[in-house]
Parts: sequence; structure tokens; C-alpha cells
Amino acid sequence: MHNGESPPFISQENVRAALDSLVYVSAARAPNPLEYLLLIDELLIDPDFPSSPHSRAFALSHLLINTIQQEYQRVRAQFGQILPPGDAVSVEAALAELRADERCGGPDLIGWGLLYFRYRHSALGLSLDTLGQALHADPRTLRRYQNYAVRKLTEQLTLKEWAARKRQRKRRLLSELPAVTRPLLFGREALLQEIQGLLLQDSSHCIYVTGTTGAGKSALVQEILREHIERDMLDCLVWIQQPTTVEFVRRRLIERLLPQGTRVSLREYLLLYRVGVVLDSIESLHQQRADLEHLLDELSSALVFLTSRLAFPLRSITRHIVLGELDENGSVALIRSTGGGHLTESAVSKVYQATGGNPLAIKLALQTPSLASIPGELYAPVYLQLDKHVRQVWFMFALVPPGPTSPSTFRKIWPERIRESDVASLAQHYLIDAVSPENDLYALTPSGRNFIEQLYANDPEVKQAIHELLDEIKVDFLTAVLNVIEHVLLSDWLEIDGEQRYLWMMSAWREGVRQGQCASWCSVLERFIHDHNSRNKEVLTAYGICLRRLCQWTEAERAFQSVVWLTGQEGAFLEQAEALLELSVIHRYWGHYERAIHLMNQVEAALAPHMNGELADRLRLEQAATAIDTGDFRHALSVLSAVRRVSFHHSLLLSEAYLLAGNRRQCLDLAHKALEMAEHASGLEARAHAVIGRCYAEHSDLPLARHHLGLAVVLLERDNEPVALARAQSNLSTILLESGDYEEAEFLLRRANQVQTQLRDRLGLTATQHNLSLLTIARFHSQS
Repeated sequence: MHNGESPPFISQENVRAALDSLVYVSAARAPNPLEYLLLIDELLIDPDFPSSPHSRAFALSHLLINTIQQEYQRVRAQFGQILPPGDAVSVEAALAELRADERCGGPDLIGWGLLYFRYRHSALGLSLDTLGQALHADPRTLRRYQNYAVRKLTEQLTLKEWAARKRQRKRRLLSELPAVTRPLLFGREALLQEIQGLLLQDSSHCIYVTGTTGAGKSALVQEILREHIERDMLDCLVWIQQPTTVEFVRRRLIERLLPQGTRVSLREYLLLYRVGVVLDSIESLHQQRADLEHLLDELSSALVFLTSRLAFPLRSITRHIVLGELDENGSVALIRSTGGGHLTESAVSKVYQATGGNPLAIKLALQTPSLASIPGELYAPVYLQLDKHVRQVWFMFALVPPGPTSPSTFRKIWPERIRESDVASLAQHYLIDAVSPENDLYALTPSGRNFIEQLYANDPEVKQAIHELLDEIKVDFLTAVLNVIEHVLLSDWLEIDGEQRYLWMMSAWREGVRQGQCASWCSVLERFIHDHNSRNKEVLTAYGICLRRLCQWTEAERAFQSVVWLTGQEGAFLEQAEALLELSVIHRYWGHYERAIHLMNQVEAALAPHMNGELADRLRLEQAATAIDTGDFRHALSVLSAVRRVSFHHSLLLSEAYLLAGNRRQCLDLAHKALEMAEHASGLEARAHAVIGRCYAEHSDLPLARHHLGLAVVLLERDNEPVALARAQSNLSTILLESGDYEEAEFLLRRANQVQTQLRDRLGLTATQHNLSLLTIARFHSQS
């Protein structure tokens, strides 16, 4: 799997069912798993594609008919035949074409012809029996040709879906790069070619790029990765700009790569997927070398790039690139392409001499002829010539996280302080990059950000101006200011007093976590606890929740134990109950069910004197989940009956409890209810379909079990959840075994076995290997 994304699983049975739906229309037809392919989503987002209440079914029909027509045309061309008839065709004309196909011979031509005239022209009503009589052929022979063509059609759909997923992955990866447009890299061609050659031999490298401000370190790494993406050599990319601590980097990687609640480690995940990691501007990590080297050991299976103005030794580096200034030829080419096309040769030479070949200095020099040549002073002349309004917008960009930002964000926070011309002026002076001007997205250059940080430390007027901007941030407009607050609280260079930090943290952390920024808020809370020696129970609770969501179970347990002790000292037993409940969640994930139940009993006792409906509901959901994990469906049903608020998780847990109880009707009703509440979240939909499929399998309704477990596999394949996907593949294989589809069952079991072996999923692997044994036995009996 580390060689790239595996082909998607598309069942021949689902293809047959989709073809049948073109002929036999049923109002009560369940959605085909093929309707959730990425190919269908690509059709639906086409503005010219007609919308309807059954858009997915219509799109699938369109995809099937087009594929059949294209393949039939291709095969006919190989036999020197003209294109098949278009929309208007009679039964006689169709039979004449099929007879001609039969005379030419070959299963491809005959098979595709049958699919074309039976399903592309379904209105003709050509059944295999009808065709057998008209063509004087045995219907069983025609069925063999059609089955062969269905297999070929399945292969074509698999290839198309695989290509669609690769296109989607490429778009996603390119969007992770700091700039959409390609930077100008004159004079670096030989170096680029050398590094690409190195990576083609082995993509697991740690490459360290150092050089002065403005030398083009980030631009070089971006172009290397862009070429890697274009060659389909990456599955995931995480670009972290100016990381402040090694622990923040680890947490951000976990947040971006691993699903919540997983037991998969970062090291294990990197064995499954081809991951690129960029730590851009790691100067602040030089005092954490031991921790950084330990992290790089964890990332040894990934492609890692580090960039820095400071060069400090790291033992895990496979290649160190010292990026010097451009030579004269490279500098002249850059000058000519960056607004210096009108300059005379002597003027161009003067710019080169003044800048020493520094790419950023060259760009700035073309805007500021009096520019000093020392890289550390690149921005000073530019800053001095800007008016105060433009400088303010520069400060604003320094107060938001690195990466693309829309000035419309500033207008929401500081409506009276920004003008259109200010942004244009910053872009004109190369202080911000126009990442995507059509979408109003710009990014402050790393060196431009560093310059403002230095000014803040040394210039009281700049410090005052920036604090005036900070004072205008209002938490009442949290959606607008959340990213700014996160970045400000994470920054080392801003002086924010403890009271202000606490106010911002307590106002914003829940929304930050809800938006998936657990790594950032974990670091913010951790720093507050460290700097203020805080034993504040609200801060520790928030910190523990962030740690738990990042799967840092041991650290989360310590945080919640501290909260339990503090709340016990204060007699705040309701708050203590909340911390105990969080502890029970951790022990359930660890499989320590007796300890989890003991903690939940303590929570229940603490809640008895109080009327806290929300916390009581959370407790009951946890009690039910634990009971289901241990097979106690009676206790699960008992506690779930007392839950006041109906939700997806409540309905799905009830469904699973009724599945254990053998109550098919209740299980299916509640699972379908949960499915309605999933709100098109594919991960939740997959869980519901898996329960429905297991329910049908328990009651030997193999077609419906196959249908819903197939849907779960399709959805999980797109979500990249390896553990859940492998278990769904193993579950589906049992249905395929009973149906005699040994080839498809083996395909799924081999993939599940590979993932579960690498991830050490012992429970899932036991079931998969048992199913592989059943497959061997079934094949033996079928051949004897």
C-alpha cells in the first residue's frame, strides 16, 4: 500500500444491479453503492448537469451508458466497423448489428454489443431469451458473453474511479502548497533536477534546506513537492509554517493524518501511506534538537523537508542543501521577468551588484532602487516609504496564521482600518504573495513576517500600533476572530498579559476544537498552564479534552486526574463528575472496561442530587457504548431508554444494542433513523450502513447485507480510515463467500489482512484470517 493508493472495490453484483435498474424501474429501489463513487460526485458538481430528486441514480445511469457506448465504439473500431446506431434505432437494426458482431466473433465485441443494445437502448426491450430466438443462439451462451462484458465494464468503472480519486488527491495536495501559482526559480534548475532524481530512487528522505532570508528555500521545496504530486508520488501532505515547538508539530500531524479515537500510531500510519511533511522555518526548534531528532525518527518512512535560516546539526538528515545566492545569469533572468524588462544592461548589472543575487532583494530592489544590499535590512527602506495605513495592513497580516488569507477577514475585525489600495500596495512591493487573486487570497512572506516581529521587539511605536489592533478584537464575533486569536495565543513574539490570555482562551477554545484545531488549542492551553503554573480546573479540563481528541491518552488521563483532585478539594462535585466521565472514555478506548464502569458509577452517584440533563445524557451514551462493547445489550437498552436528546449516536447505539438482542426490525428502524441524521457525513453514514449490513447478515438476507456493507466500504475507502475500512472489507467478504464470489472476497481479505497486520489490529486480524481460512475451504469444496 505504501506504493500508492490501491484500486477501489467495485462489485460486479452492484454493476449488474445498476444495469438492471436501467430496464426495471422500481420506486422503492435502495440506492446502489456505486451512486457514492467519486465519479458520481464529479458529475453532480458539473454546473451543466441537470439536478433532480434522484440525481445520484441519474448520474450513475449516465456514467454506465457513456462507458458502454465508449467501449463498444472502441471495440468496433478495432474490427474496422463504423460507429453503432445513435438514439433512433429499431429492433431490426439492433438485431442486424448484433448479427454482424457475431460474424466478426470475439467475446469483447459480442459482449459490449449486448450491453449496448440491451441497456443503452433499453426501450427496445431486448431480453436474452428474445435475442436467443432472433439470433438462433442459446440464451445461456449469450448470458456468458454478457457476464464477460459486465466484468469488463466493472474493470472500466474501477479504472475510471481510481483515476478520479487520483485527480482529487492531486487537487487536494496542490491546495496544501503555500502558493497556487508556480514561483520563479531561475538558476535552480540543476538543483531541482538533482533532488527529483534522488527522490525517484527512494521517496523516504529528510532534506534540510538552509540559506539566508529571501534565498528561496520555501519556493524550492514547493517546486520539488509540486513535481512529486504531478508524478502521483504522494498520498498526503502537511505543511507547517514556523512551528513553535516539536510537540505542536507532532500534534498537528496527528490531527491532520489520524482519525479521532484511533489506536493507530503516527509511525504505523506512515507505513500505509506516502506522506510528505514540511517544517518551514524551524529556527525556533534549534533548542529542542533532541525532541526534533526523536520526531524525525518517527517520520523516517515519510518524505520530510526542513527549512531554516540557521543551520544546526541533525543526525536524521539524508541531504543538506545550502541555498546560496543566484549567479549573474540567474539574477539577470529573474530581474528581466520581474518587472525589470525595460532596464538597460548597466541598470540590471547595478541591481545584481546591489543585491548580491538574493532573489527577494532583487524583487524589492525593483520597487525601491535605494535598497540596502544586506539581507537583514531588506525591508527597512520599503517600510519607511509606506504610509501608516499600508503599514497597519502589514501588521494585520502578521497577526493571522501563515498561509492564504482574504482581506475580507480584516474588514470584519478592523472595518475602519483597511482600504483596497493598501492590499494592492503590499502586493506590489512583494510583501505579500497573491496566492489566488481571483479568490482574494494573499499570504505574507515568511521574511516579511519576521521583519514585523523584529520591529515589534525594537520599536515602541510599532508595538503600540499592534496592541491597538489587538484591543479591537471582540470575542462577540468569534467566527471572524477565531483564527486570529489562535495565532496570537500561539505566538512567542507578542506580549499578552495572563488575564487577556485567559479571557480569549475560555471564550474560544470550544469553537476551535469544534472546527478541528485541537493541536493549536492544546499548545495554547499547555503554554498557559506552564507559564502561570495554573491549576485552574476549567483550563485543565479543556486541555484534557484536546489531548484526548489527539489520541494522547496517557497525558489526557493525567490532566483529568488533576481536575478530579482539584474539584474534590473544592467540593465542586458536578465538575468532578464531568472529569470522571472523561476518564471513563479513555479507559473504554483502552479496553479497561471494569475501570470505565467503576468511574461511570461514580459519575452517576455524583449526578443523583443534580438536574444536569446534558451530562446525564453523555453518561448514558458512554454506559451504553461500554455495554455494547462487552456484549451486554440489556444494560445498553436500559440506559439508552433514559436519554432525553435523540441524536445520531443515540440512535446508532440503540440499533447496535438491538442487533445484539437479535431484534431485526428495531435494529433496522433505528439504524435507518441514524442514517437520516448523519447529514451526509460519510464516516457516520458508513457506520450506519455497516450496522444495517451486519443485521441483514445475521438474518441471512445476503443481498441486502451485501448492499449495505458494500456502501460502507465505498464510503470508508474515500475517507481513508484504515482500521474501520479493513474491518468493513472483512465483514463484506463473509457475505461474498456465502454467495460464491471467491475472487472478490479474496481481493477484500488480502487488503484487510495487509492493513491489519501493519497496524497490529489483533481483533480485526483474527476475524480476517478466519475468513481467509473459510475461503480456502470453500474453494476446495467448489473444485472437488
